[in-house]
Amino acid sequence: MIKNILYATDLSVYNTYLLRNAYQLALKEDAKITVVHAVEPLGVFADAVIDAYVQPEIVPHIRSEGMPALMSSIREQVIESIKMELSDADLDLSRIKDIVIDRGDPTEVILSTARKLDIDLIIMGSSGHSCSTYPMLGSVVGKVLQLSKCPVLMVPTSKARVDNEQVRKKLAGF
Repeated sequence: MIKNILYATDLSVYNTYLLRNAYQLALKEDAKITVVHAVEPLGVFADAVIDAYVQPEIVPHIRSEGMPALMSSIREQVIESIKMELSDADLDLSRIKDIVIDRGDPTEVILSTARKLDIDLIIMGSSGHSCSTYPMLGSVVGKVLQLSKCPVLMVPTSKARVDNEQVRKKLAGF
């Protein structure tokens, strides 16, 4: 029985398609969805830019206060994106239980969130990369499939699977 779904999003162009798949499954199973988005650590380059261009006395403030502000901003963007995508399909937020934005390696964020929340099913999209007629899995999807303790539903996001009109609408906004 599926009651708790974890929908992992990277906010890609296929987000609408994937979210609607998760939502329809949640309706069918009378389940709730927790949306998770991982923010990768800034890395050496970002640290070097801060050190090079920011006055030294301000750096500690940026490191301590800047990241929480950035995470809050990302959370608001994810919430607005979900609201827009669901309202475009005449769906509401009733199936969305929570939105988790966390810093770290995406695989670890997804798996640790799934463990903490006792998730029954993880839903995520395939990368859409291919080097032949067979799509390759992205590294995050591949690792989650290998390491997850609960079932993972990988939704194909290749052009053949996704309504081209949805993709054109998303791309028109860029």
